[in-house]
Amino acid sequence: MFCSNCGTKLDDNAKFCFNCGTKTIGVNDIQESPQSEGQQQSLVGQKPQSARTSQTESFNLLGYEVELPKKTKDYIFIRGEFQQLAWEAREQMSRNFGTKYHNLDDLIRHGDNDADDLIGSAMEHAIEMLKRFGVYHISLSRFTDVAYEYIGNWEENFSEIREKFKELVEYKEAKKEYRSDRKSGRGRMVGGGFGLGGAMKGMAMAGTANMTTGLLHSFSNAMGNAATSAEVNNLKNKIFKDPDTKKTLCLSVYFDIYYIHRAVVECINDSGLSLAAESYTSIEQEKASIIYSNIMDGSVRNEDRRRMVAEILVKDPFDIDYYELALKYSSDEDESDLINYARYFEVPIYQLIQDLNAAIESEQRLAQLFGDYTVELEQKLKNNNLYQAIKSELADQPTKSVQRAFFSIQNESVKSKLYLIQGEMTEKLLTKLANAKASYAPIQDEAPILLFDNTAFGSAKDGFLITDQNIYAHNMMAKGLSISLQRLQEMRLSGSAILIDGQSVDINLISGKDRSEFYEFVELLVFVQKYGGGIGTINGTGIVGHSRASSELQLSKTEVAASLAATSNSMKNKDKIIKDIKDTILSIKNEGIRKYLFLENENEKVTKKYQNAFEAYAKLEADERAIILFDNTGFGSAKDGFLITSRRIHIHNMLQKSVTIDISSVVSVNLKGAELLFNQQAVGINMISSSARSEFRSYIENFVNQLK
Repeated sequence: MFCSNCGTKLDDNAKFCFNCGTKTIGVNDIQESPQSEGQQQSLVGQKPQSARTSQTESFNLLGYEVELPKKTKDYIFIRGEFQQLAWEAREQMSRNFGTKYHNLDDLIRHGDNDADDLIGSAMEHAIEMLKRFGVYHISLSRFTDVAYEYIGNWEENFSEIREKFKELVEYKEAKKEYRSDRKSGRGRMVGGGFGLGGAMKGMAMAGTANMTTGLLHSFSNAMGNAATSAEVNNLKNKIFKDPDTKKTLCLSVYFDIYYIHRAVVECINDSGLSLAAESYTSIEQEKASIIYSNIMDGSVRNEDRRRMVAEILVKDPFDIDYYELALKYSSDEDESDLINYARYFEVPIYQLIQDLNAAIESEQRLAQLFGDYTVELEQKLKNNNLYQAIKSELADQPTKSVQRAFFSIQNESVKSKLYLIQGEMTEKLLTKLANAKASYAPIQDEAPILLFDNTAFGSAKDGFLITDQNIYAHNMMAKGLSISLQRLQEMRLSGSAILIDGQSVDINLISGKDRSEFYEFVELLVFVQKYGGGIGTINGTGIVGHSRASSELQLSKTEVAASLAATSNSMKNKDKIIKDIKDTILSIKNEGIRKYLFLENENEKVTKKYQNAFEAYAKLEADERAIILFDNTGFGSAKDGFLITSRRIHIHNMLQKSVTIDISSVVSVNLKGAELLFNQQAVGINMISSSARSEFRSYIENFVNQLK
């Protein structure tokens, strides 16, 4: 094998490089074994088959074998614990900026103590963890000394802010002192020069002048102090409101608590237990990052790429980006091995694979719908958040997706002047459409899709009308304009107008804060129609849309009635099921389970948990009812865990994207270590003790089956 630092050739059993002293524990370099073609290659550091013991775990990465000490799992556990604590502390510090720190003075007054409390709590957790590993001789004081070799982000960054604050205060005080000195040293007028008789009169006049001058100078001094205060306060506000202030301090708390795990590992290793965490140092992480950059910019030769990707995952197996890269170079046979490796290090690769597969499927569906225009559509709508949210559905039924996008808009101010033209229209909408046609939209064999009324009194004589072929628009006191969808090249929002190929269309009746959301919907509809066609409709006005999607935009009254009747019966049954589930939860005797399961509105604290879950990851639809909340956070924020509703399971694991699963699609609820698996989707349940997890799984499986 070869030294990873200097490249010196070493004996296979060497533990250190004799040239530079670099340690070779773990896998430092990848070397192809002299095996016949088709045989599995191995990573340097592989022991002969006869020398392997039960103390190692073996993995295959892209055709290369990796062996890890089994105690690596203990390191992964410790690291994960402090990552969780760090994340929760970061969230708490972030909340403080909205509730406790209203200005820089508040931050200086409370920030240090709050950070000390959070870091101190993590230190105490570290002592308890050491005891769990059989290390009993380390006191909190001694451990703090060790930990401060790894942390200090908060102190460094907060000290910088404290110094800025001190400079501002001293500047203000110095200004006041300067003015005070000028005032006390200022000369006074005296009487005299008028003769004896006039002296008294002169002194009286001088006294009045002195008094007046003193008042004027005092007033000027006060104005100066006020100006200084305003100047200082502006600078304070600038520091406090700078997004980097909050971001830096929150991350400082995060990294200080996260890196406490390295102190725990050091104490355990010093006690002779050897957790074998030496491979995952910042030096190895930096090497992995450099290799990754070289691969991404094309600097690595094609024949070396798979080997280098495996090398990255050996040096830093915790970064999700590296697994995404590995999947690009993986065959179907490699993928299952890669999943096993990722799961060993508790990296959520399954969700990554799902996301990548979903992206591929979405691209395929888009290609089916938009053909050669797919790339252009994606480019036009790359910054359109609404499109990004619904494009997977758009590929299947674009018309219905646009319709759903319209009705899903929560902001009524955005929809108040927009009219989606479909099915039978009200008399009011018919009048608006007739006025728009008479005023500026001479539509012929076209299907109107969307009308925007930009008039204060609702006449719709100003605004725009989008059909399946054109955009017609009219600004007050201006000529109407017509733009062909097929020739349209560019749209953008500009103040209180939308610029369409350079022509301005007023939307001034939409308030400034709502214009971006308003524009996104209009842009989405226009480009889906332009590149996909077929959003016309038969609207009952004698205007017939020529598109294949005419019937999609029209809802049948009979279907709606039947749907409502079925929903009514279903809800009656569901009410009973939900009541049974809640009664079961209330009757759970195992406190190790019950204290982490919550029913909505149990008390004010639980209500706050539900609010946190809704904000963090559980976005409920109108017909969903929250039933059970599982809180998997150490500090009780409930921002990690899962929420079971009447229709879906909402999941959030720390540092991962939220996931939603339809209850009807759940075919299994299994347990694997500290994870509950809904089908193959894992959710952490590490707050539940290992002895109670089987019982916990049984409860959840029963609830899911009842709701299916």
